[in-house]
Amino acid sequence: MDLDTVRTFVAAADAGQFQEAAAELAVTQQAVSKRIAALERNLGV
Repeated sequence: MDLDTVRTFVAAADAGQFQEAAAELAVTQQAVSKRIAALERNLGV
């Protein structure tokens, strides 16, 4: 599991939406979505 993915998850959870998390992390909403999807796959959920 990569630390950027965990940071993205925390940012999305705190913000409540991917778009806000993306702005906070200076990435696109698509990047946030892909990182969260990867985390879900790694955790099997």
